[in-house]
Amino acid sequence: MNEKDIVKESLLEIFRKNGYLDPSLMTQRHFEHIGDEIEKKSGILISGTTIRRLSNGEFSRLPQIATLNAIATYFNFKTWQEYKSSLKPKEKNVEEKIKTKASERHLKVPIQLRWGLLVVPVFIAGYYIYPKKSPFKNLDKATFSVHKNTNNDLPNTVVFNYNIDEVVADSFFIQQSWDKNRRKRIYKNTHTITDIYYEPGYHIAKLIANDSIIRTIDVHLPTDRWFFYAIDNIANYIPEYIHTDKYVNNGILGLSAQQVKENNIDITKDKLYHYTWFPVK
Repeated sequence: MNEKDIVKESLLEIFRKNGYLDPSLMTQRHFEHIGDEIEKKSGILISGTTIRRLSNGEFSRLPQIATLNAIATYFNFKTWQEYKSSLKPKEKNVEEKIKTKASERHLKVPIQLRWGLLVVPVFIAGYYIYPKKSPFKNLDKATFSVHKNTNNDLPNTVVFNYNIDEVVADSFFIQQSWDKNRRKRIYKNTHTITDIYYEPGYHIAKLIANDSIIRTIDVHLPTDRWFFYAIDNIANYIPEYIHTDKYVNNGILGLSAQQVKENNIDITKDKLYHYTWFPVK
């Protein structure tokens, strides 16, 4: 695997970790979200357009080292070189297996294996003559929509409406955003489910059959000003909202420790503090 392939496959793995199993279904907003996730871990912003191009292998030379390091940091490596080196043992093992197989070719083939060699082509021919049926049916029959019970208050309760009665699959879920922890199982012959959004922003809810996204819908929760909140654990959390009318001090956007304390937030605990502004589109 050359370095260009490593870049492409690494991005595809990041997609999978964020719930995007089929890159062909991803929109520009999905690629921008991947850029945000990489920036959270690396502090380096990669544009959604660049991520789309790299994941499609549309580049003749390697990206800048900062971009490569950002990808490596996502996988908990300090540098691209360190990350790339970690992949070499896997490649070496593959090469050793190939050499071993080559050295064994001169050995006498057991009678059982001879029969196996005769049977395999039959199975291969059968595969193409009678291809495996798709695990899904009637995907075009699925419907998916959402409405908010309140305007843009936070937390915000929404109601998802769906119909999967005619879709053939083993299991179904609704995931309110990129976060797999925000996934709820749904069942046929039930057509609504209530969920709660705790963060503002432009979310993309997903209707999922098995592990594939079959429908998406936008859920917009804009803010009319800078919005502040703190979280304890990014994997499983309820935000603590910080309410204040004064968020610019001496020309600098931010809050003082006293303002945070006034919102009954324990500043001695390890927390992530967010400030954001999502204007109404």
